[in-house]
Amino acid sequence: MMRTNVQPRLKVVLADDQPVVRLGIRSILSREGGFDVVGDASSWEELMFLSDTRGPHLVITELRLQKKDVVDAIKELRRRRPEIRVLAFTSLFDESVFLRAIDAGVNGYLLKRAHAAELAETIRNVAQGGTVIDPVIAGRILEIVRQRQPAECLANEAPQLSPRDSALLGLLAEGRSNREIALELHLAEQTVKNYVSHVLHRLGISKRVLVMPYLEQPAPVPVAIRGLDSFTFGPRAGRAGSAPLT
Repeated sequence: MMRTNVQPRLKVVLADDQPVVRLGIRSILSREGGFDVVGDASSWEELMFLSDTRGPHLVITELRLQKKDVVDAIKELRRRRPEIRVLAFTSLFDESVFLRAIDAGVNGYLLKRAHAAELAETIRNVAQGGTVIDPVIAGRILEIVRQRQPAECLANEAPQLSPRDSALLGLLAEGRSNREIALELHLAEQTVKNYVSHVLHRLGISKRVLVMPYLEQPAPVPVAIRGLDSFTFGPRAGRAGSAPLT
């Protein structure tokens, strides 16, 4: 008898106090396939209850529900259920909210100005273990960092990189984990961890997420933002043929 390799469906809890937003996300998940929405929440209390009782693999949540901040609830959720992936799909963005959400343990942060195709791609990435930052947010954070750097930093000559250094940076820019890099470069995982720290220190980069924009800059831009170590940049905005969810 032939067996079919059926992938398990991922259980999702949606949290937003606007029913039309939850309906839109449901529609996207239905088109994507492989997802079962097991609960809808319109408050942080409902979000915590559903996360405890429905066993979701993924939570997609606004950061304010019924005018209440839910970042602390996300932190508590991640403490109690660290296996749950969390995507913040929100209209909120300022530096403090963003960094608090990262500290709370969100795996993705996408603004509601995103098109449906962007949201679908981000959901897939986060559900599969990736971490994503909305490109608009990434650009804003980099601007903040650049404004804080001494002007002379921009004039520094970039350090010389070996072929292996360049290969490492390419893998980091792809969002690879230390384990994946170790397999790719045929090194021990602890060696990779030390190697990453060494190369980033040489380049004046303190966070892995900022490797990609560093490589795209005409001159090195030393940066330091607490809490961004494992994040990669999300899909680009404004895909043709799609419309904003809200």
